[in-house]
Amino acid sequence: MVILYNAHHMTGEYLQGRNSAARQNPMWRPETHNTDECWLYNPQTSSLQPPPETGDHEVAVLENGLWVVKPDHRKEVYFDTATQTRHEINDIGIELDPAWTEKEPLSNSKWNGTDWAVDFALWLESVVRPQRDSKLTACDYRMMPDFPMDAEKKTEWEFYRQALRDLPSQLAEVVNPIPWPLAPAQ
Repeated sequence: MVILYNAHHMTGEYLQGRNSAARQNPMWRPETHNTDECWLYNPQTSSLQPPPETGDHEVAVLENGLWVVKPDHRKEVYFDTATQTRHEINDIGIELDPAWTEKEPLSNSKWNGTDWAVDFALWLESVVRPQRDSKLTACDYRMMPDFPMDAEKKTEWEFYRQALRDLPSQLAEVVNPIPWPLAPAQ
């Protein structure tokens, strides 16, 4: 029995386990036809030749009647280490960019060559300062000259607000939770 090695009609990838028996061409005559014409098959979706062995992340693909090995990273997700752009691979033959990683980026992070590291300056600008500004805005009204508050309480709020302003310059690394100063009792 002659085996046909079948390929997917859209992708051309070898359909492992879906081999079939080739049927003999009833019109074939050894004196008028070459041996390849002995069997009935579609050279776009099947081959009389077995596909080559493939490794991890590879697939055999039938192209123009010949098997070729192509990279296969379908259903895998990678992230660009420069832009943090997400790349979801959906097609056969996509070569991985050396600047891609499987590790998902962290918020406010940069690639350090082996992993995502939170960028301290970026963290200060995008996390600490906006939260600090929000806390200052929430108590702005207490500093208005017409807000009813005794001098001792006003001094407590002034110290609190100054501690909020000073906090970004006192931090030396990314910390979670952020050590916010405690607001005075109301």
